[in-house]
Amino acid sequence: MNKRLFILFLSSILISCGGGGGGGSANQTTPTGIEQNSAPVISGLPSSIAVDENQTAVLTVTATDLNGHSIGYAVSGTDAASFEISTTGVLTFKTAPLYVTKNSFSINIEATDSLLTASEPLTVTLNIPPFAWKTATPASQGLDATKLQVALDYAFTDIHNTQGLIIIKNGKIVSEQYQGMGETSIAGHKRVFANYNGGWGTDWDDAKYDTVFGTRNSSSIGTSNSSAKSILGSLIGIAIDNGSINSVDDKISQYIPSWVGTVKENITLKDMITMRAGLAEIPLTKGLLGSHTLMYESDGLAVALARGLNPDPPANMWRYDGMGDPLILAEVLKNATGKDAKQYGEDNLFSKMGITDYDWWKDEAGTVLTWATFDSTLRDFAKFGLLWSKDTGLDAVYGLLWFVMVYCGLLWLIVVCYGL
Repeated sequence: MNKRLFILFLSSILISCGGGGGGGSANQTTPTGIEQNSAPVISGLPSSIAVDENQTAVLTVTATDLNGHSIGYAVSGTDAASFEISTTGVLTFKTAPLYVTKNSFSINIEATDSLLTASEPLTVTLNIPPFAWKTATPASQGLDATKLQVALDYAFTDIHNTQGLIIIKNGKIVSEQYQGMGETSIAGHKRVFANYNGGWGTDWDDAKYDTVFGTRNSSSIGTSNSSAKSILGSLIGIAIDNGSINSVDDKISQYIPSWVGTVKENITLKDMITMRAGLAEIPLTKGLLGSHTLMYESDGLAVALARGLNPDPPANMWRYDGMGDPLILAEVLKNATGKDAKQYGEDNLFSKMGITDYDWWKDEAGTVLTWATFDSTLRDFAKFGLLWSKDTGLDAVYGLLWFVMVYCGLLWLIVVCYGL
């Protein structure tokens, strides 16, 4: 083959292969498929969605493919195992979700045309369900019913004046019992409240006591003692979360200007919440019910604020203050939020817990008596027990917990037990 023929032969090879510069033939075909295919488009998918407890259906995913290919759907991500998605894009829970088990799920929604996949993140949360008590037998929750009955019989012995008792285990009521006053309790009340001049029970006979205290049930109202301090502490925490108070390290004087420039200027919220404020004790005032000092003051807050420092504080500054310090904390809350403890609690806690039948006493000056005197039902007090026990994560440290609430005369007792 001479040189000229070789060149012509090589040129024909290049043309037939589409090479030889930039001009291809009219019959040239560029490979299609992956190079020209585009991923499906997922439209209208929110970044998050909230559904109700026990609601299986979540949403329907809509995706289109610009190339006309059929689309398949899948779920991936951290919580993918909890979901399934149909061929038409209907996303559902495999098992109806429970808020107390898990209330937030992170997944990815995928749409594929078998060649390319589009993926969008989705967070599914559960709405907080309306509170409803659940009941269970003691045995089903691991309690010895025989031993429990012995404890109940002891608690309701007349001399103890127990008018209500509720036991919660794993969030369920396993025992609830009520009774009115018995003869021994009536006799004791008559000794205290009827044998003093001006006592409110002076004109009461046994029939009157039976009428007022003779029937107790789940709707009966009782008053707290110092457990109300924990309710106040919860409201302080909420005010910090809401930004009305900066932190527990804030000085009391930031909210009570009269303390600025005094020996009390540097006392913090934390000091007072933990009973380490170092303030002097309020002198005892004898009264009808004993040494309940501020109970007989028309303006207890003024008395509490006027104290100086403890002249002989212990090394750790701790001294239990049953009345004065809680009133000062309530004044901090009021000045920081513009609402007293009762109203702030209604707006930010009680209404959200479903507590409607309650009251919180005030003195003549209008100060909420946050050292005690929060009135409500036994079941509603039990809600606080559930709130505090779960919120602190103590169950994760100590195991499954349960608690007992007892109403004895004028005192609610909350007993939280761990790992029993």
